[in-house]
Amino acid sequence: MGLLQRMNPFGQRSGKLQTQPALGAAANLLEAIEGMAAMRGIVLPPCDPYPDQQVVYERYLKSVGLDHSQVDRILNMGRIPEEKRAAAHGMLLAAVLNSGSISNGELAAILTVARTIFSEQRATSLLRTISAPIYEKARKVPGRLSGPLAMGVFPFRWFNGQSSAFEGTSMCLAATGSFDLIEIFSTLFAARQKDPGYAVEKMREALATYVRTNEVESPKYGLGEGLVDFGNAGGIHTLLTTAGEQFLISHEFGHVALGHTVSSPRGAMPTRAVGLLSQTPNDVQVIRPEQLDEYCADVWALQAMLALAEEPEYEEKIPIFCGGAAVFLGLAVLVEAASRAARIDTKDSHPPASNRLYLIELAFELFGHHENAFVARRVREFVDEVGAEYPGFEMPPMLSRPLNQIAAQVFEKLNLDLSHAPYITDFR
Repeated sequence: MGLLQRMNPFGQRSGKLQTQPALGAAANLLEAIEGMAAMRGIVLPPCDPYPDQQVVYERYLKSVGLDHSQVDRILNMGRIPEEKRAAAHGMLLAAVLNSGSISNGELAAILTVARTIFSEQRATSLLRTISAPIYEKARKVPGRLSGPLAMGVFPFRWFNGQSSAFEGTSMCLAATGSFDLIEIFSTLFAARQKDPGYAVEKMREALATYVRTNEVESPKYGLGEGLVDFGNAGGIHTLLTTAGEQFLISHEFGHVALGHTVSSPRGAMPTRAVGLLSQTPNDVQVIRPEQLDEYCADVWALQAMLALAEEPEYEEKIPIFCGGAAVFLGLAVLVEAASRAARIDTKDSHPPASNRLYLIELAFELFGHHENAFVARRVREFVDEVGAEYPGFEMPPMLSRPLNQIAAQVFEKLNLDLSHAPYITDFR
């Protein structure tokens, strides 16, 4: 799983290859990959579509006493056992040698993953690449994301992303470990179709590790082996992973677009220690929006993802976008439940995740996507199965007057029309 599947998520910005320096055979292979792409007229996405953001991001890390090489880790084949790496290389080589018999789309996916493996791409580069389609779409709307912005990963102690401001730039930060947890969830969601018991057991193990260490063990090479078709770059596990990660960062975009990074008070957010070179602070200052604003950022994120579906190349992705929102918020429900079971406090400015999931499910209906939310409903079932053994675990209710009252405030604050939503207005 992981890099071998994360080939070409939902289309990328095109441009010149921007890889970190590589040496020897790896450098030669990277040149060959670029040459083959050029021969076929394939424009591979850049490893980092926003390299200028990296400069600001590294200064921000330095300002809080962190070394970027310890926080923004290099993605590599380290999670694949040595004895399996030769086989993986062989499969990639065979695909390249047989490139004349495959389509440009298939070859682009293979070349992209090969370049990712043999170049030194960092976690933040992947974050920006995944976020680029939504970010670019939102920037086209006047006043939304017009100001300076930088994305990155940060060692927060908890699962939710956070936003801050630095040197006049809005910082949209994802917690390190959160992407791995989303990937594991999506892989096990796919494995659940063939072996529900295995999927539930492995998900609980991952959650136990995450709430204890704020990271997960690198997904093992055999996770889901025999249960998930990892050779399918368009498989549900890959698509949901990307969509869940996109929702995470789009929530932070929402805070920027709605003015929360300017208007919200600041507060301390706990961090965790990283590496040996960094003097990790106990906490950092981030925005602490009101809970109503957190709900607004969730709904804004869903709107931004659905707006992307207006583009012809994404119009079939609506069920996946809805599923991605359910993956992130469903995981947040599970992280909170696992943390409570371990007696770990995870309170921040965000409302309870079950309430957030309830409002997003209402938003599916409000935006006319009941039929397209079928993946989200299957995700909900998996969350319920994983959470069943946690003490006091509860899924969001099917209908709630108090939550409908909150939902009405959120939707009205976002200027959404409730005139055709009696399930909200008549039950509050």
